[in-house]
Amino acid sequence: MRGIRKGVSYLAFFFLVVDAITGILLMWYYTPSIKEAYSSIVEIENVFSFGAFLRSLHYFSTHFLVASVFFHFTLVVFFTKDIAGANFFRWMGGFAAFIIALLLAFSGKILPMDGHAGVSAIVARGFGDFWNLSIFSFLFDGEEVAVKKIFFSHIVIGILTSAFIFYHVFFRPKNFKEEPLQLSDSIVRNLIFVCGVLTLIIISLLFRAPLGKPFIAGSKWTLNVTSEWYFSWLQFISEKSLNIARVFVFFFVLLGFFTPLLMRKFGELKVRLIWIILIVILVILSCIRMAG
Repeated sequence: MRGIRKGVSYLAFFFLVVDAITGILLMWYYTPSIKEAYSSIVEIENVFSFGAFLRSLHYFSTHFLVASVFFHFTLVVFFTKDIAGANFFRWMGGFAAFIIALLLAFSGKILPMDGHAGVSAIVARGFGDFWNLSIFSFLFDGEEVAVKKIFFSHIVIGILTSAFIFYHVFFRPKNFKEEPLQLSDSIVRNLIFVCGVLTLIIISLLFRAPLGKPFIAGSKWTLNVTSEWYFSWLQFISEKSLNIARVFVFFFVLLGFFTPLLMRKFGELKVRLIWIILIVILVILSCIRMAG
């Protein structure tokens, strides 16, 4: 199991590097403007050499990053010992990286300003509306300015994701001793890493990153748009009750950051059982939403 966990963690680090490099290259040609964002993406894909492959590599590496971080997180929950003790700070940094990676993927989805991006921005803003208070209005209000703010936020979130993943990977508590991998674990780790790298390259070559019709503010866009796979569960709950979805997100984040403390008080087995139930629920809800 250590070999699998190590291989997935190496993949997450690799996808982060690819995401950062391709993002920097795309940044030079992208125009953060509600009128020009979409056309700049089209220009990148059709005018510049390897532009479509570069954008696809950036798009799919982000999805692979989220998937590998989630899988690594799941393995850590169930198979890492002493989360409440020696691995306390590594857990906190890793969970923070997981949450921020989700925000990184979501903010990047908005930047092309196609129909899906515009609807996602509308839904995200509405998710933060509480009575007469809108906690996301500073980010999404002001059409022309909003794109620039989201673009800047995407860069900042990318830096934060990198920082927390670096912290999680390289932080070692005092007196921390890690047993060397067995030969079989090393083979599994390397095999997973190579397969993940090849899969990313092949998918990026075969498929172009999706791009719908341009978003026009004020147009009648349907809100019944399927979210990205990593937020399908949230969309399913939001369609039933927005308040329940907000409570669910709050509970998920709270449980993540307090997991080490809960393990100290109630034991690792009970807390892991809670995570098993929660992850199963999320997977089921996601499958139902994507199937519908």
